[in-house]
Amino acid sequence: MTTDRVFYLGNRPVRIQMLIDPNVFDNSGYKVSIIVFLIGMLLTMTVCAMVYLLVNRERRVQALVVDRTQALRVSESRIRDMADVSADWFWEMDADLRFAYLSERFEEVTGLQKELFINRIRSEAAGVDLYDMDESWRIHLEALKQRTAFTDFRYTMLQGNRRTKFFSISGKPIFGDDGTFKGYRGSGCDVNAEERAQQSLKESEGRLHRYVEELEVSRQYLEENTAEMAELAERYAIEKDRAEASEKSKSEFLASMSHEIRTPMTGLWGLLTCCLIASLPSTTARKSSR
Repeated sequence: MTTDRVFYLGNRPVRIQMLIDPNVFDNSGYKVSIIVFLIGMLLTMTVCAMVYLLVNRERRVQALVVDRTQALRVSESRIRDMADVSADWFWEMDADLRFAYLSERFEEVTGLQKELFINRIRSEAAGVDLYDMDESWRIHLEALKQRTAFTDFRYTMLQGNRRTKFFSISGKPIFGDDGTFKGYRGSGCDVNAEERAQQSLKESEGRLHRYVEELEVSRQYLEENTAEMAELAERYAIEKDRAEASEKSKSEFLASMSHEIRTPMTGLWGLLTCCLIASLPSTTARKSSR
């Protein structure tokens, strides 16, 4: 009897050809040899199977490592590209709350050098006096001590031209697998235009409020003047009525007086006329005799 078996060790085929004579199975010596051979074949097949599994497992692990490494590189490249073109910058702090990393966009957006922040805490880099700081800085530093996340913390810094710029940052704490605090990681952005717009809006609101107050004062003044004008108009009407009455009385008095004077004067004028006429002949005769 001839039997062929083909096995694969890795990617290589292994052919085993067995020649079996059934007549020799009656001999006890051959039986032991056959049993040993079969056991050896079984062990050989088991070892080959284990080697095959180990080789395939190592190959799968290597392929998985390659895939994961490539995916990690793609992810890092994607994050790096996004960080380079983003309007924000990214930062990291160590366990001592000192800056350990700032992205490349930091200097472009802020106009400040990284050396002002690296290995320094935020209050030192921003030039904040720990003994003379406002309430917002106290709340922010307390949040850092409590290892809590924060969003939209806004502060100001002076640039090289001594111009104040406004920035906003957000961050979250980082913890290791054992729960130990590793630091902070977050992002920042330039909110100078927004703050300037808010300041302009507040100034406009202040001016509008002053205009409203001035209009209110003008309205009250106009109301007072209107009341005074009404009072003056009423007084003028009364005085006008009185003047008209006085003028009417004067006209009536003058008319009456004119009538009273004209009547006797007419008689007196007539008497004088008669006297003049009577005296005319005697005067003429005296002139003739002379």
